[in-house]
Amino acid sequence: MLDMVKNAVIRPISLEEVWDADEAFISSTTKVLLPVTQLDERKIGNGKPGPVTMEILERFRKLEKEIVA
Repeated sequence: MLDMVKNAVIRPISLEEVWDADEAFISSTTKVLLPVTQLDERKIGNGKPGPVTMEILERFRKLEKEIVA
């Protein structure tokens, strides 16, 4: 997943950064890529999966199809 994202950084983030974020997602083996649209009743960005998140997911699905085909 990290190879699909330029300038990806893995680091702890503060709650303030979460509230200020335009979008957020969680990546894992079982969930692949899960958009995070709210935390504790508070919306992240506009409360919907963002364009960067959706682009990464689209690229992953395309790669997945190529590998499985």
